[in-house]
Amino acid sequence: HATLVAMADTRPLVALLPRVSVPSLVVWGREDPRHPVAYARRLARELNHARLEVFSCGHCPHEEKPREFCGVVREFLRARKRPRETKA
Repeated sequence: HATLVAMADTRPLVALLPRVSVPSLVVWGREDPRHPVAYARRLARELNHARLEVFSCGHCPHEEKPREFCGVVREFLRARKRPRETKA
């Protein structure tokens, strides 16, 4: 029981979120029965440079809305793609 209680305590993880310095994409399902959108908003707020995308689906946007999910991920990655340096 103690292990399960310790695993449910997210405070140590949340305390580390501001250290993340790279752009992050938070994808969430609006109808997720286990994790409300308020959790996603908090996660995106705690992460530096985070973008939040909320889909009209349940717990697994990547499975329930694969086309839309891939489009958002593709757009996110393209926006962060840096041009390669050319060698002289």
